[in-house]
Amino acid sequence: MKGLQATIFFFFVALLLAVQAVFLQTIYRATQQQEIIQVENRLGTARTVFRTQFESRRYFLGAFAETAAKDFGLKQVFQEDTRSFLVALNNHRQRIDADMAMAITPDGRISAQVIKQIDSSGADRIRVGPEQGQLFQFPDWLELPDDTRLYPLQNAFYQLSMAPLKSGSQVIGWIGFGYNIDQRLAAYFADLTGLTTDFALATDDGWLLLASSRNHPEEDHRRQENARISRIMNHDQGADVIATTESLGTVGSRHLAAVMYGDRADLLAAIRKRWWELGLLAALTLSLSMAGAYLIAARISRPVQVLVRQAKRIARGNYDLSVNIDCKGELRELVDEFEQMQQAVVSREQLISHQAYHDELTDLPNRHRLIQVLEQWVEDHHRAFSLCKLAVRRINDINSSLGHEIGDQVIREVGRRLRGMAVSDQLFHLGGSEFVLMTRPENPEQTGRYMELLLPLMEPEWRYQGISLYIEVQTGMALFPAHDLTASGLLQKAAIALQHAQKTGASCQLYDGALGRDSIERLQLINQLKTAICQDQLILHYQPKLDLATGRVRHVEALVRWQHPTQGMVPPDKFIAVAEQTGLINALTRWVLVEAVRQHRLWKKQGLTLSISVNISAENLRDHNFYDMVAETLLDDTLDRDAISLEITESAVVDDPEAAISVLNRIESEGIRLSIDDYGTGYSSLAQLKQLPVSELKMDKSFVQKLLVDRDDQTIVHSTIDLAHNMGLRVVAEGVEDAESLAWLRRKGCDLGQGYFICRPKPADELGEWLMQSDYLELAKVCSL
Repeated sequence: MKGLQATIFFFFVALLLAVQAVFLQTIYRATQQQEIIQVENRLGTARTVFRTQFESRRYFLGAFAETAAKDFGLKQVFQEDTRSFLVALNNHRQRIDADMAMAITPDGRISAQVIKQIDSSGADRIRVGPEQGQLFQFPDWLELPDDTRLYPLQNAFYQLSMAPLKSGSQVIGWIGFGYNIDQRLAAYFADLTGLTTDFALATDDGWLLLASSRNHPEEDHRRQENARISRIMNHDQGADVIATTESLGTVGSRHLAAVMYGDRADLLAAIRKRWWELGLLAALTLSLSMAGAYLIAARISRPVQVLVRQAKRIARGNYDLSVNIDCKGELRELVDEFEQMQQAVVSREQLISHQAYHDELTDLPNRHRLIQVLEQWVEDHHRAFSLCKLAVRRINDINSSLGHEIGDQVIREVGRRLRGMAVSDQLFHLGGSEFVLMTRPENPEQTGRYMELLLPLMEPEWRYQGISLYIEVQTGMALFPAHDLTASGLLQKAAIALQHAQKTGASCQLYDGALGRDSIERLQLINQLKTAICQDQLILHYQPKLDLATGRVRHVEALVRWQHPTQGMVPPDKFIAVAEQTGLINALTRWVLVEAVRQHRLWKKQGLTLSISVNISAENLRDHNFYDMVAETLLDDTLDRDAISLEITESAVVDDPEAAISVLNRIESEGIRLSIDDYGTGYSSLAQLKQLPVSELKMDKSFVQKLLVDRDDQTIVHSTIDLAHNMGLRVVAEGVEDAESLAWLRRKGCDLGQGYFICRPKPADELGEWLMQSDYLELAKVCSL
């Protein structure tokens, strides 16, 4: 082999080796990726199947327990005929093939317990449970909402669901049904998932095997399995084992978990077999090609050169050009194989590119694609467009109540309906329940028509697996170039508009500059409010309440203000809502109470005896530690019980009347006076008012400010005064802004008046000076006439 033929031969061989190496490397990487994906899919599917089936058992048990609890015949023999009740209870158990059924009396004693066990021959044996006649292990479960829990019994654990037996509205006992978490359940999940399934309990010495889809009769095998489970729970199972775990809950302080695992080699055997086949095929192809090259080296010098150039293009990522060679035989096959490899690489890259720029759930373009398109549209400064950001209302409620599967289907349905909008130029799914719709309206009025088309598009009822829902969306819109000239800016403006729509409950909100300023200001207040409380940037102003019978001031209301270091005085309506939403309201209320106590003691030393009322929020009443905070601050032997009183709005009580009344009763029992604030603006009933332990009723200023010109307001105020007095309550009129209203209220028997006509809120030192001024003395003289 000399000259050109030898050169072509060796060159051709080298080319074949390079091509085969690229091909095999590509296949090897794809195989490795496929192995990873297959393992992840296998474990993910196993987890999904386990959760779905276990949750189905829980729901089935709960539904059946509630149904059985409504059986009139079962209620008749409850606590009367134990044998008859056991028979009836067992009949219900057999309907769902439960492994355990029990009944509990109101005093927490297990009056009946039926256990199904399987003997060595595989037959079912029904017997009375060992706890019959004993106290129920977990009496606190009876006070909690119905749910499925793990119940231990004789080294076994049951998935137990209970429901109350009621006679009318009275609970006369409880019944429960449960399935044993045993080898049968493990074998069932093993059949579904294709993985070995074990149930294990955490102990001080590690994890203890309770049941397995494999039979482990020998003690040595069980010890080995315990060790395997402990390694899996510690993520130390080794590379040869694939495994995933699911927590089933806790029993006392010990965790019960499901462990699913399998051999990696068994799962990937088919893939690795194909890899060896491809390797052998590549080796065979290479051998044949070398033999062919030896025979036809002189003929194929030109085609080889073409293939070399094409291989270099592929290495640089250029897949567009095809191989055009006029040849036959083995060389033609080589060219065809080369083109197929090129197309395979192109197909994979197209798939990867699609997945990178499309949402997996809806297959709509995602945020990455949105940024690309948005930047392209922004570059065209001569064409205006609108960017509308949409969010599905109550999607979190749907996920929590109906499950994430239904929530995903709702999001898919929204995407499907939005695709149906003929006016839509671009539609994107940002993830979660958020979509973006970009349109190019011909004029500003057409933008509004787009929104008019959008909302009716969501109106039709949506049905899925027997569930009917009405889908609602909220939208925030920003316009180019009116609102911003950048892609990120437009997205931010649309998000601010959507956030405002969600906050106000509006269906659609067009961006306005004030919204952006409010959003920034609110974010700054959130960050600075905690610092303000800690660094005493807050101050209290006090507004007096005039006794209309004597003309004296013995009561004041404490009103918090924020002396911001840069923004000056910040009114409470700017930061109270922020405190409630961020969890700082309790710290704020504590500060106000402590400061009010300090000021009361200071006034007392100065000879002023003034009772201070402090407003509390609905969020305070929801806090389990609120009573302790009030007691710690106000229950001091050196502090008069009437020194501080608390004002509660109607809405704070309406949200959760039972809990609120319970807390207020505890506070009132300590001698602390309570008052209903803004009475008449909420939705409380007279029945709730009667139950509240209050001594004072404060009418809202909306009824007082137009008292002299609105007869309806006069009727409401007069009747409220009579009602409160008949109930033994003192009445405060808020919003007194003129002498005539003050005189009218005094004639109608109102006890106290508060408003700008009497005195505006003042700092503590200015209020003391006001009490000595002629304006106050004149008011006192008028009221005493």
